[in-house]
Order: sequence, then C-alpha cells, then structure tokens
Amino acid sequence: MANRVVLLIDMDCFYVQVEQQLHPETLGKPAIVAQYNTWKGGGIIAVNYEARACGVTRGMRGDEARRLCPELVVFRVPEVRGKADINRYREAGRRVIDALRPFTERLERASVDEAYVELTAEAAARLASGPLAPEHLANTFVVGYGGDEKTEECRKAEVEAFLESVNSEFASPGDRLLAAGAAICEQMRKAVHDQTGYRCSAGIAHNKVLAKLCAGKNKPNRQTILPHGSVAHLYSKLPVKKVRLLGGKLGDAVTEQLGCETMADLGRLSLAHLQAAFDEKTGAWLYQLARGFDSEPVADRHLPKSIGCSKNFRGPEVLRTRAKVKHWLTQLASEASERLKKDREANQRTSRSLTVYVTTEAGRHVSRACALTGYDADTIAADAFVALGRLNTARDGDQAWVPPLINLGISAGKFSEVPSAACGSIAAMFSRLPTPARAGEAATTAEEPAAGEGEEEASGVDRTPAGDGGTAAEAEDESAEAGEIALDAEGAPGCAEVAAEVRSADAGEISEAAGGSAACPGKRPSEASDSEHAYKVARTVQPGGPAGPSVDGDDGSSSARQLSSGGAAGPDAAACPRCGRAPSRRGSCPNIFDYHVALELLRLGVGSSGLLTCMTPDCGWGRPI
Repeated sequence: MANRVVLLIDMDCFYVQVEQQLHPETLGKPAIVAQYNTWKGGGIIAVNYEARACGVTRGMRGDEARRLCPELVVFRVPEVRGKADINRYREAGRRVIDALRPFTERLERASVDEAYVELTAEAAARLASGPLAPEHLANTFVVGYGGDEKTEECRKAEVEAFLESVNSEFASPGDRLLAAGAAICEQMRKAVHDQTGYRCSAGIAHNKVLAKLCAGKNKPNRQTILPHGSVAHLYSKLPVKKVRLLGGKLGDAVTEQLGCETMADLGRLSLAHLQAAFDEKTGAWLYQLARGFDSEPVADRHLPKSIGCSKNFRGPEVLRTRAKVKHWLTQLASEASERLKKDREANQRTSRSLTVYVTTEAGRHVSRACALTGYDADTIAADAFVALGRLNTARDGDQAWVPPLINLGISAGKFSEVPSAACGSIAAMFSRLPTPARAGEAATTAEEPAAGEGEEEASGVDRTPAGDGGTAAEAEDESAEAGEIALDAEGAPGCAEVAAEVRSADAGEISEAAGGSAACPGKRPSEASDSEHAYKVARTVQPGGPAGPSVDGDDGSSSARQLSSGGAAGPDAAACPRCGRAPSRRGSCPNIFDYHVALELLRLGVGSSGLLTCMTPDCGWGRPI
C-alpha cells in the first residue's frame, strides 16, 4: 500500500480564477466570488490570496469583506430561475480535466475543482528513464525534510535532502516512486496552465487521504510530497476532523467516544480497542488509517456520477406551501433538464434514476428515488413532486406543506451508455431482435445476460469528506452510481433497469396504478426503496396510444407477459431465452425498454401487440411481440 503514487490536483481559488480570466483588468487585485446579494452582500464562496491577506475569509458576508478590504473586487455567481448558476465553473473544470487526461489512464474527477490521479505505472516508467534532479521538482515541497518556513531557500533545501535520500542505495522504493510522480505532476500542472490559464496545487502521496492532506499545505501554485516516513510528523498535530472521511459522524464518534483529538492520539489505540468501539471492519480501517494506510482506489471517472441542483431557503423563503414546493421543483427540473440533454449529446449516456432530497426546518434530511422516465422538465418536476408527496403530513385538501423545507434538490444518476453509431438507429437495432417463436415452438435464441449494476459495498464507515466547506449551495452531486447498457452478440440491447411506463406519444400522460403514483405506480413513494424504484406498470405498445395499464400482483404469477389489450401470456412465458430461468418476482418491477425507446416503437409501429419481458431483476431481456 506504500508503493502507490496518488495525486490530488486542487485548483487555487478556482471560482475567482474563472472570473478574473473573464475580467483580466482585475488580475492582481483582491477579489471574491459571492453567491446572492439579498442579505448583507451575499455569502462568500471563493477568496483569492490577495483578499485573504486583508483578512477576508470564505463564509463571510460580502458587506463585512468590503469593510475589511475597501478595494475588494466582488464577482457574483450568475442567477438563473432564481438560483445560483455555476455552469461557467463546471465548464472550466472540464477544460482542466481535458488537460490532465493525456498523462494518465486513471483519473477521478472528485468535484468541480479537484481530481485524483493514479500515477503508479507512469512513475515507475519515469524512474526507468533516468535519475531525477532538483530542477525536475522546481515547485515542490517535501513534508518532514525541512522546517515550517516556506521560503524558496527552504524549499530547495527540502528537495535536495529528499533527492539525496531517494538516490541512496537504502532508499525506500515508495519514496522513489513519489519523487518520480512529483516530476510528472510538475508537467501536469504546467499543461493545465498552458492550456487553460488556470493555476493549481497538488498533493503527492501513497493514497487519496494523504494526498488530500498535503495538497493544501503550500498553496498557491505549489505541490507537496508526503513520504510515508513523514506521516507521523504530519499526524502529530493534525485534528481528526481534518482528515478526509472523518469529517462526519464517524469523526465525531472518534473524538467524543475515544477522546482522540489528533491523528496521533488515534494511532496510540490498539486494533482490538477500535474494533470493540466500532465494528470489525470500521475498526480495522481506522487502525490502518492512523498509520497512514488506505487502499481506496482512484476510480477511472472523468464525468460526474450524477447531475443535480439544489437550493437553500432561509427566513421568509422557507417552503411552507404545496405551491412553493411545486414552483421550485419546476425551476430545478428545468435546469436539470437542460444539463441532462447537453450531457447526453456530449457524452453519449442517459440517466435512469431520479432522486429528490430535502432538509426540513427541523434539520432532518430525507430523500426519495424513482425512475427517470425522460428528460422533459415538466415530467421531471411532476415525478419529483409525487415522490415527495408522502413527506407532506398536512391534511388532504390543505395547501400547506408540513414540515416546512429549508433545502430542496434533485439529482439524476445511474447513467447508461447510449448505443454507439455502429448500432445504427433504434429501428435498425430492433430489426436485429430475435423473431418471436410461434405457438408450440420453444424459444431457441441464446443470449448473454445483460451487465448488472455496480453496487457500493456498505462498509459501516461514514464516508463524509472532511473538506473545507462547499463551494456553492448548488454544487454538483457526485454520489450516484453509474451503470451500463450491455449489447449482446447480435447487437440487441440488454434492457436497462428503467422499467419506465410506456406513454402515449400524443398525450404523454402517466397512468397511475390503483393506490400508486406517477413516480412509482403500484407503490406509494415512501414504500419504494432507493434501490428498487422501477415501475410495476407496463403498457401495450400500439400505434395511436397504449391500452390501459396491466398491473401484476406479487403472487408469483407469470412475469413474462404478452402486453396486449386483454391478452394473455404467450407461449414464451415459460422461460426467458436470455437467462434461461423461470420468471422471478421478488416484488420488483419488469425490466422493459426505456421511455425513449418505447416512444420510438410507437412511432415506427414496431411490436404492435406489445412487449414480452423477463422479470428476473438481473436479466433485462425483452422484445416487441
């Protein structure tokens, strides 16, 4: 674990850099970016180093910052639909990622202004190419190889001492890799500046936790190496709550229950003690982390795992009526719809899951999830409102919303790849589907199962990053799981677990099952778990509009169905030709074609009788019949 090379690339006061690039006359002047200006000059979300020298800090109000620094330049986050619009910062962040990607095969975009990079293989190759010299680390500091002074003379002395150690015959292989990784990091940071004009800092260590800790030690526009032998030095005075993944409830438990104020305190506890205080897995993780070890991989992810937006409400803005909740869901849905459509065009992927999350006035955090049935803003807003419906405890007919909400957000996730151009049009794709078996004939088509969704292991560890504050209330949500659409050998789609209701191409209506809702027919929103939000309703696919919904019960009846008006299951219902198993219920929903494909079927008139689908949850086979 001490032979990896992991970087954290951290943009310096990124939002201010983006604004000053748009307004070059402000370069070199103290500047901030503030969000909203309705109360005391707005909340400050980014501060450049010239303003920090005047005492201005993030979290202040704009008016207070102006009193401290009269010459302060104040940039304001654009507002669209009554909320902050950070799209210009997202686009700038994408440019940075594009500049970094040529250097590595494994890059994880952590936020708008941060990215983790795995450089182990590249560092090993750099070592083989020749020795390292101080000029290869011209902007580098090394923890534990000098004092606390940050002068250029001290920096050079640190680097020379470190390289002397690295070049000795007794050097640690891990330290040699870190030195080579730091040389590559210098090149990466230069490429970012050359291609985007933005400056960044970096941390170079053996894992993500340590890289995060050292990235901010010598800002701005510098990078810091943390050799494993210097971890104890760093931990000696480091508060537990400053460590990534210990900023939440687990960090509170470590400090309050165990009395550990610093990471050095945590390192003095035995494995048995930690496992007794927590569970076996969490105790082992804390024990290793206290010694500078962590095995979390750098995920190969250049795109956000989810696309979302949110808004906070304070004072008179608190949401206390149904009308206000509907209004703001509509505004959020409009932004999400625009971004999702751009993402689909740029990245050839579509989202399959919609999550709505709120914070009540009492501070309770609640989320509800359902299938994302389309990118139309009205559809997103309507489904989100239905999903939240059970949270409102006001009496029927009452226009109030109880409890009142101080935060409202939506997020789309579980992305699937759009079939490539090689697959042709949807019509061509379905022309390659297997021909339905005639009555009395057995289905003989052998297909591979569709790829299942990735699942995040529940570790019992509160994975709340410590961080140093959010950059904006409407920051991108990076938490949803990503998925894939699999294609079988014949090019037919492995139907994603969208199970969206097939709608009328003309009316575009959502039919609700008895006792259900538009978001999750057949289940009340409160009864739909986060991992099981597919519909129970499937409709006949017929030109001119669908037949009424056919809702299956949970009695284990056949789930490979002929979805025709009043029709019964056909002869293929006995077994699925893809997975070969008998129909399985488990209370989940049928895996049928997603909403967009269903509309195309309606338009083309393909499968005029309906769809035959397998309900085995990890199969997803289906075809028009």
